[in-house]
Amino acid sequence: MKALSVKQPWACLIVEGIKPIEIRSWATDHRGPLLVCASASPKNTFWRDSRDNEIRLMHAGCMIGIVNLVDVRKMRKADEEDSISDYDSSAYSWVTEPVSFVRPDKLLGKLRLFDVPDRSIVRIANDETDWIFNYPAPQGEIRYNPKTCDLLNI
Repeated sequence: MKALSVKQPWACLIVEGIKPIEIRSWATDHRGPLLVCASASPKNTFWRDSRDNEIRLMHAGCMIGIVNLVDVRKMRKADEEDSISDYDSSAYSWVTEPVSFVRPDKLLGKLRLFDVPDRSIVRIANDETDWIFNYPAPQGEIRYNPKTCDLLNI
């Protein structure tokens, strides 16, 4: 399957369908299934889980989920909201639809599109919304410590 590395938190937002447009400086002819991988950098991106109000580490350096890449076109001003990006007339909008999360196994990302063997991808049912609790962050367990980490507005 073709794969794309994306920094967090954007990788999770794309797979969840919250950010249905990814902005890139380049186009691709690929359409169809696309594995979204969280790049290994930055490693210390945190988020507050609304279910239990805990601050957790976002997964990095691993596969996150599958989307369908349905269109790639020049960015439009109207794409700003869905891409969570400022308009750039030279950029390309990659329009996606969420499919499913996958087991967040470690994966070395690459620039541009790259291939990942289908046999190494384990899909997780869409109704299994607690996947992040079932699979610890592959970069290791790091707990938020307010004395050593500066989290803006978290």
